[in-house]
Amino acid sequence: MVTMKDIAEYSKVSLATVSRVLNGSSNVSVEKRKQVMEWVHRLDYNINISASGLAGSSSSLIGVIFSDLANPFFMDILIQMEEEAYRLGYSIIISNTHGQKNKIRESINTFEARQVDGVLLCIDSDETALMQYILQKNIPAVSFTQPSELIDSVYTPMEKGGALVAQHFLDMGHEKMAYVGDKNEPKLTGFLNHLNQNGIDSENVNIIEVDKWGNLSNYEITKRIRELTSTKKDEITAVFAFNDVTAIQVMQAFQDEGIRIPEDIALAGFDNISLSRKISPPLTTVGQPTKEIGRLAVEILIKRINQENIAPPEAITLEPYLIVRKSTRQTK
Repeated sequence: MVTMKDIAEYSKVSLATVSRVLNGSSNVSVEKRKQVMEWVHRLDYNINISASGLAGSSSSLIGVIFSDLANPFFMDILIQMEEEAYRLGYSIIISNTHGQKNKIRESINTFEARQVDGVLLCIDSDETALMQYILQKNIPAVSFTQPSELIDSVYTPMEKGGALVAQHFLDMGHEKMAYVGDKNEPKLTGFLNHLNQNGIDSENVNIIEVDKWGNLSNYEITKRIRELTSTKKDEITAVFAFNDVTAIQVMQAFQDEGIRIPEDIALAGFDNISLSRKISPPLTTVGQPTKEIGRLAVEILIKRINQENIAPPEAITLEPYLIVRKSTRQTK
């Protein structure tokens, strides 16, 4: 049977260090915690939580609040978070709030009751009251995919992503465009601003509004696409959808209407979910470094948990990138 002494010998640390790690003590460096937990997993050591005292001190749990796990983009981030947390000796519990403020508060309260060591959260950057509520709980927290002035954050500047799509459409020769998505999205702001800066009046961009939680059926999207294209089919040559899930719905709507992509209208999305490269035609989209977002969010949070970082909150920005596929084209 594997013992704590075996773990100490393999990981080349003292028995006391192993004990501190397994007891959830914050007085252990991240590097040593990684060493110990690597051999805990390799040797399949069975941690007795009640005996180790985890219930009375650190829980080695991280709570994660997602806004919409139905979107594969967030699943990609979750996978990386789980891998990094596991590597560092932590487990993850999840709450999917669908953007409901009351559910976010309930999730925080539940996490507090479960004695999580820290929280990773995806909520809008303008939700100051919710951020203040979390800070009042004195639980270390990191925001991911959204910037924050109150806590550490890891995110991609959405405005830059929107600008990348705008430039791509301009490079393809498009002048009459449409946008499908939340009209309050920074992606749209970046898209319109870049067009304006390059001589294309944003008034030329037709907007079909879809709320950010995707609460619009394929039927409704098809209906709005029909309304748009029935009067302006000859004008609109490119459409930007604010995420890939919506872009795929738009693609289906176009196909239902007999509108060819990219021959009749070019289409671009955002997020680079795995399905975007498998559909026909493969979707041009903006990618975000999901692996880095997940890894860094966990790494930063654990440093806060272990009080290795006492600096003011830091915002880490990761650059978006354009992936050109067959759903966009050069105009005639």
